[in-house]
Amino acid sequence: MLKRLLLSHLFLIPFVSVKAQVTIKITSVPVVTPLTDTLYAAGTFNNWNPKDGNFAFQKINNQYELAIPAGSGEGKFKVTRGSWATVEGNASGNFIPDRSFTYQTNKELFIQVAGWEDFKSVGNSTALPQVRTLSITYPYTGIARRIWVYLPQDYQVQPQKKYPVMYLFDGQNIFDQATSFSGEWGVDETLVARENTGKSTAIIVAINHGDSRRIDEYSPFVNPTYGGGNGEQTEDFLINYVKPLIDSTYRVETERAYTGIGGSSLGALISLYIGIKHQSVFSKLMLFSPAIWFNRDSILAFITNEKINLPCKVSFVAGINESSTMSSDINSLSLRMQSNQSGGLIINNNLKQDGAHSEWFWRREFGEAFGWLYEELSSGLTKNSGNISTRATYYPNPTNGIIHLKESFERVEIYDLKGRLLNTFLTNENQSQLDLSSIESGTYYIRFTNKDNITTVGTIIISKP
Repeated sequence: MLKRLLLSHLFLIPFVSVKAQVTIKITSVPVVTPLTDTLYAAGTFNNWNPKDGNFAFQKINNQYELAIPAGSGEGKFKVTRGSWATVEGNASGNFIPDRSFTYQTNKELFIQVAGWEDFKSVGNSTALPQVRTLSITYPYTGIARRIWVYLPQDYQVQPQKKYPVMYLFDGQNIFDQATSFSGEWGVDETLVARENTGKSTAIIVAINHGDSRRIDEYSPFVNPTYGGGNGEQTEDFLINYVKPLIDSTYRVETERAYTGIGGSSLGALISLYIGIKHQSVFSKLMLFSPAIWFNRDSILAFITNEKINLPCKVSFVAGINESSTMSSDINSLSLRMQSNQSGGLIINNNLKQDGAHSEWFWRREFGEAFGWLYEELSSGLTKNSGNISTRATYYPNPTNGIIHLKESFERVEIYDLKGRLLNTFLTNENQSQLDLSSIESGTYYIRFTNKDNITTVGTIIISKP
Protein backbone atom coordinates (compact mmCIF):
# COMPACT_ATOMS: atom_id res chain seq x y z
CA MET A 1 0.00 0.00 0.00
CA LEU A 2 1.01 3.65 -0.42
CA LYS A 3 1.91 3.99 3.24
CA ARG A 4 4.67 1.40 2.87
CA LEU A 5 6.12 3.35 -0.08
CA LEU A 6 6.18 6.52 1.98
CA LEU A 7 7.84 5.08 5.08
CA SER A 8 11.31 6.39 4.27
CA HIS A 9 9.97 9.95 3.84
CA LEU A 10 8.12 10.19 7.14
CA PHE A 11 9.64 11.68 10.29
CA LEU A 12 9.56 9.55 13.45
CA ILE A 13 8.65 11.63 16.48
CA PRO A 14 10.46 10.20 19.52
CA PHE A 15 8.28 8.72 22.25
CA VAL A 16 9.20 10.90 25.22
CA SER A 17 7.62 11.33 28.62
CA VAL A 18 5.75 14.58 28.09
CA LYS A 19 2.19 15.60 28.68
CA ALA A 20 0.08 14.17 25.88
CA GLN A 21 -1.79 16.59 23.72
CA VAL A 22 -4.19 14.00 22.28
CA THR A 23 -5.76 10.93 23.87
CA ILE A 24 -7.53 8.53 21.48
CA LYS A 25 -10.44 6.64 23.03
CA ILE A 26 -12.10 3.74 21.17
CA THR A 27 -15.63 3.43 22.53
CA SER A 28 -16.69 0.35 20.55
CA VAL A 29 -15.24 -2.39 18.34
CA PRO A 30 -16.97 -5.04 16.19
CA VAL A 31 -18.32 -8.09 18.00
CA VAL A 32 -16.01 -10.28 15.87
CA THR A 33 -12.91 -8.64 17.32
CA PRO A 34 -10.76 -11.49 18.71
CA LEU A 35 -10.57 -11.25 22.50
CA THR A 36 -6.85 -12.00 22.50
CA ASP A 37 -5.81 -9.28 20.03
CA THR A 38 -4.07 -6.06 21.01
CA LEU A 39 -5.14 -2.84 19.27
CA TYR A 40 -2.51 -0.44 17.95
CA ALA A 41 -2.44 3.02 16.41
CA ALA A 42 -0.36 3.33 13.23
CA GLY A 43 0.15 6.84 11.95
CA THR A 44 2.34 9.82 11.21
CA PHE A 45 3.58 9.73 14.80
CA ASN A 46 5.30 6.31 14.43
CA ASN A 47 6.10 5.92 10.73
CA TRP A 48 2.85 4.00 10.20
CA ASN A 49 4.16 1.00 12.15
CA PRO A 50 1.10 -1.33 12.52
CA LYS A 51 2.53 -3.10 15.60
CA ASP A 52 4.38 -0.52 17.67
CA GLY A 53 4.33 -1.43 21.35
CA ASN A 54 4.66 2.24 22.29
CA PHE A 55 1.32 2.85 20.59
CA ALA A 56 -0.70 -0.07 21.90
CA PHE A 57 -4.12 0.77 23.31
CA GLN A 58 -4.85 -0.04 26.94
CA LYS A 59 -8.27 -1.50 27.72
CA ILE A 60 -9.87 0.52 30.51
CA ASN A 61 -13.35 -0.58 31.53
CA ASN A 62 -15.30 -0.88 28.27
CA GLN A 63 -13.08 1.24 26.04
CA TYR A 64 -9.53 1.40 24.70
CA GLU A 65 -7.27 4.39 25.37
CA LEU A 66 -3.95 5.63 24.00
CA ALA A 67 -2.11 8.88 24.79
CA ILE A 68 -0.28 10.35 21.79
CA PRO A 69 2.96 12.30 22.55
CA ALA A 70 3.05 16.02 21.97
CA GLY A 71 3.18 17.27 18.42
CA SER A 72 2.00 20.07 16.19
CA GLY A 73 -0.16 20.52 13.14
CA GLU A 74 -2.19 17.58 11.81
CA GLY A 75 -1.79 13.92 12.70
CA LYS A 76 -3.16 10.94 10.78
CA PHE A 77 -3.63 7.34 11.86
CA LYS A 78 -5.56 4.09 11.62
CA VAL A 79 -6.29 1.38 14.18
CA THR A 80 -4.84 -2.09 13.56
CA ARG A 81 -4.69 -5.45 15.32
CA GLY A 82 -0.96 -5.72 14.66
CA SER A 83 -0.63 -5.75 10.86
CA TRP A 84 -1.92 -4.03 7.73
CA ALA A 85 -3.89 -7.18 6.95
CA THR A 86 -5.85 -6.56 10.16
CA VAL A 87 -6.40 -2.83 9.77
CA GLU A 88 -9.76 -1.23 10.53
CA GLY A 89 -12.36 -0.84 7.78
CA ASN A 90 -15.99 0.09 7.45
CA ALA A 91 -18.86 -2.08 8.72
CA SER A 92 -18.42 -4.39 5.73
CA GLY A 93 -14.66 -4.67 6.25
CA ASN A 94 -13.79 -2.48 3.26
CA PHE A 95 -11.21 0.32 3.00
CA ILE A 96 -11.67 3.60 4.88
CA PRO A 97 -9.51 6.75 4.60
CA ASP A 98 -6.99 7.67 7.27
CA ARG A 99 -8.32 9.28 10.43
CA SER A 100 -6.98 12.75 11.18
CA PHE A 101 -6.79 15.14 14.12
CA THR A 102 -5.20 18.45 15.04
CA TYR A 103 -2.76 18.48 17.94
CA GLN A 104 -4.27 20.39 20.87
CA THR A 105 -3.56 20.47 24.58
CA ASN A 106 -5.49 17.77 26.45
CA LYS A 107 -7.64 16.87 23.46
CA GLU A 108 -9.76 13.70 23.69
CA LEU A 109 -10.63 11.99 20.42
CA PHE A 110 -13.53 9.51 20.68
CA ILE A 111 -13.80 7.00 17.83
CA GLN A 112 -15.59 3.77 16.97
CA VAL A 113 -14.08 0.91 14.95
CA ALA A 114 -16.83 -0.28 12.60
CA GLY A 115 -15.08 -3.30 11.07
CA TRP A 116 -11.79 -4.98 10.14
CA GLU A 117 -10.45 -5.63 6.65
CA ASP A 118 -9.79 -9.31 7.46
CA PHE A 119 -13.42 -9.72 8.55
CA LYS A 120 -15.10 -8.56 5.37
CA SER A 121 -18.10 -10.81 5.98
CA VAL A 122 -19.13 -9.21 9.27
CA GLY A 123 -22.05 -7.31 7.75
CA ASN A 124 -23.59 -10.47 6.27
CA SER A 125 -22.64 -12.96 8.95
CA THR A 126 -25.12 -15.75 9.70
CA ALA A 127 -23.21 -16.93 12.79
CA LEU A 128 -25.29 -16.83 15.97
CA PRO A 129 -24.30 -14.59 18.93
CA GLN A 130 -22.92 -17.66 20.71
CA VAL A 131 -20.08 -17.80 18.15
CA ARG A 132 -16.96 -15.85 19.12
CA THR A 133 -13.63 -15.49 17.36
CA LEU A 134 -9.98 -15.60 18.34
CA SER A 135 -6.91 -14.82 16.30
CA ILE A 136 -3.67 -16.81 16.49
CA THR A 137 -0.61 -16.68 14.29
CA TYR A 138 0.03 -19.77 12.18
CA PRO A 139 3.73 -20.23 12.96
CA TYR A 140 4.75 -21.58 9.55
CA THR A 141 3.57 -18.53 7.59
CA GLY A 142 3.47 -15.82 10.25
CA ILE A 143 -0.08 -14.98 9.17
CA ALA A 144 -2.91 -14.58 11.68
CA ARG A 145 -5.47 -17.38 11.51
CA ARG A 146 -9.09 -17.00 12.59
CA ILE A 147 -10.44 -19.46 15.17
CA TRP A 148 -14.22 -19.64 15.66
CA VAL A 149 -15.62 -20.73 19.03
CA TYR A 150 -19.23 -21.77 19.69
CA LEU A 151 -20.24 -21.41 23.35
CA PRO A 152 -23.36 -23.31 24.52
CA GLN A 153 -26.37 -21.19 25.42
CA ASP A 154 -25.94 -21.55 29.18
CA TYR A 155 -22.20 -20.78 29.16
CA GLN A 156 -22.62 -17.26 30.57
CA VAL A 157 -25.02 -18.24 33.35
CA GLN A 158 -23.33 -21.43 34.57
CA PRO A 159 -19.91 -20.12 35.63
CA GLN A 160 -18.88 -23.39 37.34
CA LYS A 161 -19.82 -25.66 34.48
CA LYS A 162 -17.28 -27.20 32.10
CA TYR A 163 -18.03 -28.52 28.63
CA PRO A 164 -16.92 -31.19 26.18
CA VAL A 165 -15.11 -29.80 23.15
CA MET A 166 -14.80 -30.67 19.47
CA TYR A 167 -12.22 -29.26 17.04
CA LEU A 168 -13.34 -28.94 13.40
CA PHE A 169 -11.33 -28.05 10.32
CA ASP A 170 -12.40 -25.81 7.41
CA GLY A 171 -13.57 -23.23 9.94
CA GLN A 172 -14.79 -20.90 7.19
CA ASN A 173 -17.66 -23.33 6.47
CA ILE A 174 -18.81 -24.29 9.96
CA PHE A 175 -20.90 -21.34 11.20
CA ASP A 176 -21.08 -18.55 8.63
CA GLN A 177 -22.67 -18.48 5.18
CA ALA A 178 -20.70 -15.34 4.32
CA THR A 179 -17.30 -17.00 4.69
CA SER A 180 -18.23 -20.47 3.45
CA PHE A 181 -17.13 -22.04 0.19
CA SER A 182 -20.56 -23.25 -0.92
CA GLY A 183 -22.76 -23.09 2.16
CA GLU A 184 -22.26 -23.41 5.90
CA TRP A 185 -22.70 -26.46 8.12
CA GLY A 186 -25.02 -24.59 10.51
CA VAL A 187 -23.37 -26.19 13.54
CA ASP A 188 -24.44 -23.34 15.82
CA GLU A 189 -28.10 -23.64 14.81
CA THR A 190 -27.98 -27.43 15.17
CA LEU A 191 -26.53 -27.28 18.67
CA VAL A 192 -29.00 -24.62 19.82
CA ALA A 193 -31.85 -26.88 18.68
CA ARG A 194 -30.29 -29.80 20.59
CA GLU A 195 -29.80 -27.74 23.72
CA ASN A 196 -33.41 -26.55 23.64
CA THR A 197 -34.53 -30.17 23.92
CA GLY A 198 -32.04 -31.13 26.63
CA LYS A 199 -29.64 -33.04 24.36
CA SER A 200 -25.87 -33.13 24.54
CA THR A 201 -23.81 -30.11 23.53
CA ALA A 202 -20.19 -28.96 23.46
CA ILE A 203 -17.89 -26.06 22.83
CA ILE A 204 -17.04 -26.19 19.12
CA VAL A 205 -13.69 -24.82 17.92
CA ALA A 206 -13.51 -24.29 14.14
CA ILE A 207 -10.09 -23.57 12.66
CA ASN A 208 -9.72 -21.68 9.39
CA HIS A 209 -7.58 -23.25 6.68
CA GLY A 210 -4.90 -21.34 4.82
CA ASP A 211 -6.90 -20.77 1.61
CA SER A 212 -4.49 -21.68 -1.21
CA ARG A 213 -2.43 -23.73 1.27
CA ARG A 214 -5.37 -25.98 2.21
CA ILE A 215 -4.13 -29.08 0.33
CA ASP A 216 -0.70 -28.77 1.93
CA GLU A 217 -2.13 -28.26 5.41
CA TYR A 218 -4.71 -31.06 5.31
CA SER A 219 -2.70 -33.88 3.71
CA PRO A 220 -0.50 -35.94 6.06
CA PHE A 221 1.51 -37.39 3.16
CA VAL A 222 2.61 -36.25 -0.29
CA ASN A 223 0.39 -37.15 -3.22
CA PRO A 224 2.57 -37.84 -6.31
CA THR A 225 0.18 -35.90 -8.55
CA TYR A 226 -1.17 -33.11 -6.38
CA GLY A 227 1.63 -32.57 -3.88
CA GLY A 228 0.73 -31.60 -0.31
CA GLY A 229 2.12 -33.40 2.70
CA ASN A 230 2.47 -30.65 5.31
CA GLY A 231 -0.12 -32.14 7.65
CA GLU A 232 2.40 -32.40 10.48
CA GLN A 233 2.44 -28.60 10.62
CA THR A 234 -1.32 -28.58 11.11
CA GLU A 235 -0.93 -31.27 13.76
CA ASP A 236 1.62 -29.14 15.61
CA PHE A 237 -0.53 -26.02 15.25
CA LEU A 238 -3.58 -27.71 16.75
CA ILE A 239 -1.83 -29.62 19.55
CA ASN A 240 0.71 -27.02 20.64
CA TYR A 241 -0.95 -23.70 19.80
CA VAL A 242 -4.72 -23.88 19.37
CA LYS A 243 -5.66 -26.40 22.07
CA PRO A 244 -3.58 -24.71 24.83
CA LEU A 245 -5.20 -21.39 23.91
CA ILE A 246 -8.71 -22.87 24.11
CA ASP A 247 -7.92 -24.72 27.35
CA SER A 248 -6.74 -21.51 29.01
CA THR A 249 -9.48 -19.24 27.62
CA TYR A 250 -12.68 -21.28 27.97
CA ARG A 251 -14.16 -23.73 30.47
CA VAL A 252 -13.51 -26.96 28.60
CA GLU A 253 -13.04 -30.45 29.96
CA THR A 254 -9.48 -31.18 28.88
CA GLU A 255 -9.51 -34.98 29.31
CA ARG A 256 -9.62 -37.12 26.17
CA ALA A 257 -13.04 -38.57 27.07
CA TYR A 258 -14.53 -35.14 26.40
CA THR A 259 -12.45 -34.16 23.37
CA GLY A 260 -13.23 -34.76 19.69
CA ILE A 261 -11.87 -33.82 16.27
CA GLY A 262 -13.46 -33.78 12.84
CA GLY A 263 -13.86 -32.40 9.37
CA SER A 264 -14.92 -33.19 5.83
CA SER A 265 -13.01 -34.34 2.75
CA LEU A 266 -9.34 -33.42 3.29
CA GLY A 267 -10.39 -31.99 6.65
CA ALA A 268 -11.55 -35.51 7.59
CA LEU A 269 -8.28 -36.98 6.34
CA ILE A 270 -6.17 -34.75 8.58
CA SER A 271 -8.60 -35.33 11.47
CA LEU A 272 -8.12 -39.09 11.12
CA TYR A 273 -4.35 -38.70 11.10
CA ILE A 274 -4.21 -36.36 14.11
CA GLY A 275 -6.91 -38.19 16.05
CA ILE A 276 -5.20 -41.59 15.81
CA LYS A 277 -1.70 -40.20 16.31
CA HIS A 278 -2.83 -38.33 19.43
CA GLN A 279 -5.09 -40.88 21.08
CA SER A 280 -4.14 -39.47 24.45
CA VAL A 281 -5.87 -36.21 23.43
CA PHE A 282 -8.89 -37.31 21.34
CA SER A 283 -11.48 -40.03 21.89
CA LYS A 284 -14.04 -39.02 19.23
CA LEU A 285 -13.51 -38.70 15.47
CA MET A 286 -16.13 -37.21 13.12
CA LEU A 287 -15.08 -38.06 9.55
CA PHE A 288 -17.40 -36.75 6.80
CA SER A 289 -16.69 -37.88 3.22
CA PRO A 290 -12.99 -38.48 3.98
CA ALA A 291 -10.61 -37.97 1.06
CA ILE A 292 -8.82 -41.25 1.74
CA TRP A 293 -7.93 -41.51 -1.96
CA PHE A 294 -5.50 -38.61 -1.65
CA ASN A 295 -3.14 -40.63 0.60
CA ARG A 296 -4.71 -44.11 0.36
CA ASP A 297 -1.62 -46.33 0.62
CA SER A 298 0.14 -44.09 3.10
CA ILE A 299 -2.84 -43.66 5.42
CA LEU A 300 -3.52 -47.42 5.46
CA ALA A 301 0.13 -48.05 6.30
CA PHE A 302 -0.08 -45.40 9.01
CA ILE A 303 -3.10 -47.14 10.58
CA THR A 304 -1.24 -50.45 10.45
CA ASN A 305 1.69 -48.97 12.37
CA GLU A 306 -0.33 -46.88 14.89
CA LYS A 307 -2.05 -49.34 17.21
CA ILE A 308 -5.34 -48.01 18.62
CA ASN A 309 -4.97 -48.88 22.28
CA LEU A 310 -7.39 -46.45 23.94
CA PRO A 311 -11.22 -46.33 23.80
CA CYS A 312 -12.31 -44.40 20.73
CA LYS A 313 -15.51 -43.69 18.79
CA VAL A 314 -15.27 -43.04 15.05
CA SER A 315 -18.17 -41.79 12.94
CA PHE A 316 -17.78 -42.17 9.17
CA VAL A 317 -20.48 -40.35 7.16
CA ALA A 318 -20.50 -40.33 3.35
CA GLY A 319 -22.61 -40.77 0.26
CA ILE A 320 -22.48 -44.21 -1.33
CA ASN A 321 -22.16 -42.65 -4.78
CA GLU A 322 -19.89 -39.71 -3.93
CA SER A 323 -17.07 -41.38 -5.84
CA SER A 324 -16.21 -44.78 -7.24
CA THR A 325 -13.97 -45.54 -4.24
CA MET A 326 -15.62 -43.75 -1.30
CA SER A 327 -17.47 -46.78 0.12
CA SER A 328 -14.62 -49.23 -0.47
CA ASP A 329 -12.06 -46.83 1.00
CA ILE A 330 -14.10 -46.39 4.19
CA ASN A 331 -14.66 -50.14 4.49
CA SER A 332 -10.97 -50.89 3.96
CA LEU A 333 -9.93 -48.28 6.49
CA SER A 334 -12.51 -49.46 9.04
CA LEU A 335 -11.32 -53.08 8.76
CA ARG A 336 -7.69 -52.02 9.11
CA MET A 337 -8.55 -49.98 12.23
CA GLN A 338 -10.54 -52.83 13.77
CA SER A 339 -7.73 -55.31 13.18
CA ASN A 340 -5.18 -53.04 14.86
CA GLN A 341 -7.01 -52.04 18.01
CA SER A 342 -7.08 -53.31 21.55
CA GLY A 343 -8.66 -50.47 23.46
CA GLY A 344 -12.38 -50.57 22.74
CA LEU A 345 -12.74 -49.01 19.28
CA ILE A 346 -16.33 -48.37 18.13
CA ILE A 347 -16.92 -47.45 14.47
CA ASN A 348 -20.18 -46.26 12.94
CA ASN A 349 -20.16 -46.40 9.13
CA ASN A 350 -23.12 -44.30 8.05
CA LEU A 351 -23.27 -44.47 4.25
CA LYS A 352 -26.21 -42.60 2.73
CA GLN A 353 -27.78 -43.35 -0.64
CA ASP A 354 -28.36 -39.65 -1.37
CA GLY A 355 -25.14 -38.36 0.19
CA ALA A 356 -23.00 -35.85 -1.69
CA HIS A 357 -19.59 -34.28 -1.34
CA SER A 358 -21.16 -31.01 -0.29
CA GLU A 359 -21.78 -28.73 2.69
CA TRP A 360 -25.57 -29.23 2.53
CA PHE A 361 -25.06 -32.95 3.17
CA TRP A 362 -22.60 -32.44 6.02
CA ARG A 363 -24.94 -29.85 7.55
CA ARG A 364 -27.81 -32.34 7.48
CA GLU A 365 -25.77 -35.12 9.03
CA PHE A 366 -23.92 -33.17 11.71
CA GLY A 367 -26.57 -33.43 14.44
CA GLU A 368 -26.93 -37.20 14.19
CA ALA A 369 -23.18 -37.82 14.09
CA PHE A 370 -22.54 -35.43 16.97
CA GLY A 371 -25.27 -37.06 19.04
CA TRP A 372 -23.81 -40.53 18.50
CA LEU A 373 -20.34 -39.36 19.50
CA TYR A 374 -21.35 -37.27 22.52
CA GLU A 375 -24.69 -38.64 23.76
CA GLU A 376 -23.12 -40.48 26.69
CA LEU A 377 -22.21 -37.01 28.02
CA SER A 378 -25.77 -35.73 27.77
CA SER A 379 -26.11 -35.48 31.50
CA GLY A 380 -23.87 -32.83 30.42
CA LEU A 381 -23.25 -31.86 31.67
CA THR A 382 -19.93 -33.00 32.61
CA LYS A 383 -18.11 -33.80 35.80
CA ASN A 384 -17.39 -30.88 38.14
CA SER A 385 -20.37 -29.10 36.59
CA GLY A 386 -22.05 -28.39 39.91
CA ASN A 387 -25.70 -28.91 40.71
CA ILE A 388 -27.11 -29.06 37.22
CA SER A 389 -30.43 -30.62 36.29
CA THR A 390 -31.10 -31.57 32.69
CA ARG A 391 -34.83 -31.05 32.77
CA ALA A 392 -37.33 -28.21 32.93
CA THR A 393 -40.56 -28.28 30.94
CA TYR A 394 -41.97 -24.88 30.05
CA TYR A 395 -44.25 -24.00 27.18
CA PRO A 396 -45.13 -22.47 24.79
CA ASN A 397 -41.79 -21.43 23.36
CA PRO A 398 -41.91 -18.95 21.64
CA THR A 399 -44.40 -17.25 23.95
CA ASN A 400 -46.31 -13.96 23.90
CA GLY A 401 -45.58 -13.59 27.63
CA ILE A 402 -47.24 -16.43 29.56
CA ILE A 403 -45.41 -19.74 30.02
CA HIS A 404 -46.64 -22.87 31.79
CA LEU A 405 -44.41 -24.86 34.13
CA LYS A 406 -44.60 -28.62 34.48
CA GLU A 407 -42.15 -28.86 37.39
CA SER A 408 -41.96 -26.90 40.66
CA PHE A 409 -39.33 -24.21 41.16
CA GLU A 410 -38.58 -21.62 43.83
CA ARG A 411 -36.90 -19.06 41.59
CA VAL A 412 -36.85 -18.23 37.88
CA GLU A 413 -34.30 -15.80 36.42
CA ILE A 414 -34.13 -14.19 32.98
CA TYR A 415 -30.76 -13.24 31.46
CA ASP A 416 -29.92 -11.54 28.18
CA LEU A 417 -27.58 -13.26 25.73
CA LYS A 418 -24.58 -11.53 27.31
CA GLY A 419 -25.38 -13.19 30.62
CA ARG A 420 -26.74 -10.08 32.37
CA LEU A 421 -29.55 -10.69 34.88
CA LEU A 422 -32.72 -8.88 33.81
CA ASN A 423 -35.50 -10.24 36.05
CA THR A 424 -35.96 -12.58 38.99
CA PHE A 425 -39.31 -14.23 39.72
CA LEU A 426 -39.98 -15.92 43.07
CA THR A 427 -42.37 -18.83 42.64
CA ASN A 428 -43.89 -21.58 44.77
CA GLU A 429 -44.65 -25.26 44.37
CA ASN A 430 -48.29 -24.58 43.47
CA GLN A 431 -47.48 -22.11 40.70
CA SER A 432 -47.98 -23.58 37.24
CA GLN A 433 -47.51 -20.52 35.06
CA LEU A 434 -45.32 -17.43 34.84
CA ASP A 435 -46.02 -14.00 33.38
CA LEU A 436 -43.06 -12.68 31.35
CA SER A 437 -45.06 -9.99 29.56
CA SER A 438 -43.02 -7.21 31.20
CA ILE A 439 -39.96 -8.31 29.23
CA GLU A 440 -39.37 -6.99 25.72
CA SER A 441 -39.56 -9.30 22.70
CA GLY A 442 -36.33 -11.20 22.08
CA THR A 443 -34.35 -14.33 22.90
CA TYR A 444 -33.20 -14.89 26.48
CA TYR A 445 -31.64 -17.44 28.81
CA ILE A 446 -34.06 -18.72 31.47
CA ARG A 447 -32.74 -20.36 34.64
CA PHE A 448 -34.90 -22.36 37.04
CA THR A 449 -33.84 -23.17 40.63
CA ASN A 450 -35.73 -25.69 42.77
CA LYS A 451 -35.87 -26.08 46.55
CA ASP A 452 -32.76 -28.29 46.50
CA ASN A 453 -30.80 -25.51 44.78
CA ILE A 454 -30.56 -27.55 41.58
CA THR A 455 -30.67 -25.37 38.48
CA THR A 456 -31.83 -25.87 34.92
CA VAL A 457 -30.92 -23.47 32.10
CA GLY A 458 -32.65 -23.08 28.75
CA THR A 459 -33.66 -20.40 26.28
CA ILE A 460 -36.97 -18.64 25.83
CA ILE A 461 -38.19 -16.57 22.88
CA ILE A 462 -40.65 -13.82 23.77
CA SER A 463 -42.64 -12.65 20.75
CA LYS A 464 -45.32 -10.10 21.49
CA PRO A 465 -48.06 -9.29 18.99
